[in-house]
Amino acid sequence: MHGRFQPAQGVGAIAVKVAAIGPAVAADGGVPIGLLPAGGGAPPRWISGQWGRLTVSEPTRPMVMVPTSALILDRGRWWVLLHTPRGDTPQAVVPGPARGWQTAIDAGLRPGQQVVVTDAFLEFHRGIARAYTPPD
Repeated sequence: MHGRFQPAQGVGAIAVKVAAIGPAVAADGGVPIGLLPAGGGAPPRWISGQWGRLTVSEPTRPMVMVPTSALILDRGRWWVLLHTPRGDTPQAVVPGPARGWQTAIDAGLRPGQQVVVTDAFLEFHRGIARAYTPPD
């Protein structure tokens, strides 16, 4: 990701590339982010640990948000159950970032498609018991 870093004090905005994003939000609501100067070999005009505002300038990616409980992991692939007039059908998806109890879907769903949320995992695996013979 690329953007502009405006230090809290000092120089004007600096073109940067995001190198790393910290794992947790700090007590003051900030997030530690590792930056590299974008372009040219000039040294950065900020010091390590300096606070400021980062404005990211990347194209938007439209994604569909679904409740995380609708996602089913089966044999290393992610699925949802689509609710259609002909019944519930499995649909392979590629999950993206999560926010709270919602997960964005990068690929596999279109806006307006309905997914099963309640007991989705159980519905997906309905009938699996028929494939096994109980022990004697």
